[in-house]
Amino acid sequence: MLSESIASLADRIFRDQGKTPGPSSSGKPAELSTGQWAANHYRFADILFSLSSDNSEFKSRFERIFSECKLETQQNQQSDLQLSTRAIPGKSITLVQLIGSGQTDNISFLKALFPEQGFKELAQSVDCWRLLSSTGSNNLPVLALNGNDILADNSFPWYTIVAHFAIATAMRIQPENLFFHGATNSIAGKGVLLFGDKGAGKTTLSLALAAKGHGFLGDEYATVNSVTGVLIPFRRAVSIRQGPQAPQIARYVTEHHGEMEILADGSSRTRFSVKQLLPDLPGSRCPLSHAFFLQKLADKPGATFFNMALQQLEQTSPLLGTIWDQSSARCALKILNVFRSVRCYRLTPGGTPAETAKLIENILEQDKHVSQNKS
Repeated sequence: MLSESIASLADRIFRDQGKTPGPSSSGKPAELSTGQWAANHYRFADILFSLSSDNSEFKSRFERIFSECKLETQQNQQSDLQLSTRAIPGKSITLVQLIGSGQTDNISFLKALFPEQGFKELAQSVDCWRLLSSTGSNNLPVLALNGNDILADNSFPWYTIVAHFAIATAMRIQPENLFFHGATNSIAGKGVLLFGDKGAGKTTLSLALAAKGHGFLGDEYATVNSVTGVLIPFRRAVSIRQGPQAPQIARYVTEHHGEMEILADGSSRTRFSVKQLLPDLPGSRCPLSHAFFLQKLADKPGATFFNMALQQLEQTSPLLGTIWDQSSARCALKILNVFRSVRCYRLTPGGTPAETAKLIENILEQDKHVSQNKS
């Protein structure tokens, strides 16, 4: 059972905001009980991550999304990052702890990570716990933070907030890796990275390549080692929009029921495990050789080569965990260094997804011959 002092503190934070807070404490982390909860273990790029929770719904939802990263065997080594959630008995409050996340301003990190939540830090604090309200909470706290501990009001949808906060933190503590919003494949041992705005067709195109037997490393988080230029798998369940798909993908989606999700813009997607869609699909590390920046849809596919320069860096969409706590100049140099040896194309999807995938195959084959002739 959680310590009585934490239960009392939760009352003071979330129910007694009209009272004057007591004197500030030493700010020590919240105390957890010694009770055991079986942990699930995951690999997120180069770190080991563990999740233990007494909330079965949160734990199972996390597993459904990141099952591709889950490790089935118990790891002998300690996890680099540990997330735990515990309900406070008799209270509609959950204690969240993230161990191994290092030091950063988590209030600012949450605000930047979830601008749509309208998080605002309240003027008062309670025993070193900083309080956050959100849009629609009438200036009442929905989260309280003290270092890497979080108290969450269960009436607030904290599942998504905590999960994405943990993933973004996992990225932040891997400064040697660059994380982008993109999809990644491997073709004949060469890494391919697909960039594009939301709805541009990254998932559709990466699955079309996978349906042709090419490796699939992920469709949401693209990970590149900034020193070696190697693409690192970071798979999660794929979310498929309505529209054209490769025949094999379209057939599976028609015959099976996935998990429906409604996006912030009101559109819907259906989530499937990649292992369900394409069993035994390869997805090993490989050197990044090509990057394609998806443009607007056209009648037929086309591509134009360009050299990556400082002006195009914004198009690579680095994720917050990559740029946080780093100067913009240092981050820009790391990205430029990686893409210095990468063949970059502006890609116009067109025709069917399979036709656009074929164009990518042809470009890689063509560049291979050009490289061989030069050598």
